[in-house]
Amino acid sequence: MVVTPNHRTESIVVTPPHRGGHYSRLDADIWTDRSTYRIGDTIDVNFRVNRDAFVYIFNTDARGVTTQIFPNFYDQDNRARANRTYTLPDRNYDLRVVGPSGTESLEIYAVTDRDSFRRDFHRFSAREPFRALTPSGERTLNQLRVEPTPDPRRGNRMIVVDPRPDCDWDSETITFNVRAPHHRPWAISTGELIIDCNVGPVTVYIDGVYRGNGPGAYGGLTPGYHDIELVSPGHRTYRARVNIRPGQETRLAVNLRRDWDDDWRSHRGSSGGFYGHVNRDRRGHVDINAGILISRLLRCID
Repeated sequence: MVVTPNHRTESIVVTPPHRGGHYSRLDADIWTDRSTYRIGDTIDVNFRVNRDAFVYIFNTDARGVTTQIFPNFYDQDNRARANRTYTLPDRNYDLRVVGPSGTESLEIYAVTDRDSFRRDFHRFSAREPFRALTPSGERTLNQLRVEPTPDPRRGNRMIVVDPRPDCDWDSETITFNVRAPHHRPWAISTGELIIDCNVGPVTVYIDGVYRGNGPGAYGGLTPGYHDIELVSPGHRTYRARVNIRPGQETRLAVNLRRDWDDDWRSHRGSSGGFYGHVNRDRRGHVDINAGILISRLLRCID
């Protein structure tokens, strides 16, 4: 409750009654080991809660792409004990800043009941260890973001009612700066692939290995051909073979098509897709030799 100098009540926050004992509001803190990073640097993320809770952490890069970094496939237990400091990543994996340059944010959500979070935030896998935030996940988080509304019956005082009285929660957001690297260690012996796409985020696999959510730049690739795969829900999977040349940037512009015929294709057992072959010559031109498999819908006319 906020009181002005003339003692007029401005807002009232309605919280669920505590069933006995001392009540302490859930409080979550998050911080990083530095405030500024270079692309390619490793990053340590620390967090702490004052009560036992389940923790979820999301990273939003300078492009606005939001990725869930905790829990993840390598670190699935997101239960945090009170007044204990936790550090990500653990010894099973690393967290590295991949850019682009700009300002990124980290947002922590701590909840005492994770039942409504299981559907959207516990679906990681070996192929997608760090999932992009889905529209369904965004709606779940928005349930915790309730704006105060005036109540005319109470003299237009602002009333805020917790939408989940059975679940205490807290969130905090911090930002950090990302700068270009001092140098590119792969500039001579390896090359870089820059992927542009008409939709985002998309899940990127290079040679069958998960490389995060794109579009974006992927450096340190050995010279030669690499298999690229882009996956986005509701779109046809894109596959291409790209020739990487040492010390050069190769750009791949992808236009993912909507998968309108997904329903009838599943019934008829048909398959469709796009396979591309990309080669970059010394003048910087990119040639694409594509093989397209076209599936036809047969309609029965009475």
